[in-house]
Amino acid sequence: MTVPDGLDLAYRRDGRDVVVAVRGDIDLSSAAYLEQALAELIDEQGNLSIVLDLERLEFMGSTGVALLLKARERARLKGGEIILARPSSIARRVLEISGVFSAFDVRDDGVDPAVSDGR
Repeated sequence: MTVPDGLDLAYRRDGRDVVVAVRGDIDLSSAAYLEQALAELIDEQGNLSIVLDLERLEFMGSTGVALLLKARERARLKGGEIILARPSSIARRVLEISGVFSAFDVRDDGVDPAVSDGR
């Protein structure tokens, strides 16, 4: 699957966590790509702790909220978790307005930016 315009993912491992730095937009044109990337990390690679660094997320609509909830459920079924790190003001606001902010483990403290190239 081709990386959509407006979305960049960078990966790194931090102990048992896989940190995915998300930059840009989670919208209709990028959601399928991010969903596939998270599914591969969880289902195919067996990662149980995925930290989504949302500090540089610029836009997220209802499609992004649904995607995060689906990824959270996928990880939980495997005994894992999705952690949201440093959500941007837009990410925080959308999750709060949607009523799902409290459904996630949110870390506002430092997660080092991912250093590897995106897919």
